[in-house]
Amino acid sequence: METDCVKHVKHYHLCQVYANQIRAPPNELHPMTAPWPFSMWGMDVIGHINPKASNGYLFILVAIDYFTKWIETTTLASVTAKAVACFLKHDIIAWYRVPATLVLDKAKNLNNKLIDELCAQFKIQHRNSSPYHPQMNGARMARAFNKKVRPYEFSPGDLILRKVLHIASYSRGKFAYKYDGPFIVKEVFDGGAIILNDMDRNENMLSVNADALKKYYP
Repeated sequence: METDCVKHVKHYHLCQVYANQIRAPPNELHPMTAPWPFSMWGMDVIGHINPKASNGYLFILVAIDYFTKWIETTTLASVTAKAVACFLKHDIIAWYRVPATLVLDKAKNLNNKLIDELCAQFKIQHRNSSPYHPQMNGARMARAFNKKVRPYEFSPGDLILRKVLHIASYSRGKFAYKYDGPFIVKEVFDGGAIILNDMDRNENMLSVNADALKKYYP
């Protein structure tokens, strides 16, 4: 009897459209540190180095583009604010355009008034990396997010319901339907975008993300 009740509720139209909305994400999180090449650079210092560089210098200033992983370096006798600012201006900005973001280690020779003034002059967003593992924050966030993932698998021809937005003109507050439909899945794209048809096979021109859909049981 319990199985019959569960089956009846699962297929009952009003139970489906009034059911609580699904909050679990349908896809894993893939944090993107930089949206395009040379928009975000990280800088750090290596040294003292042993043996010394061919010119006798003891430090290497390294800059890496987060998107392409392209590296620019220079050797320094000492890591001064002026030397770092000169490297940023002539080796990064002059060659690769003004970056949107600059990520620096928390060392004082990389975080100083001269660097702040240079970032302000070129409207560069200045960030500090966390100690030792500057990319771990993104990885940790992705792991926590991915634990909540509940994959949705839709195929062309599936019947689905679509979330009703609170801003919809036909919304009636807490007594409104949580979902409308059913609709028919016309096409499924990578990344979760889906094109829908209504029940008369008329195409909905706007794609819908999978996190706004759930399967409908007639």
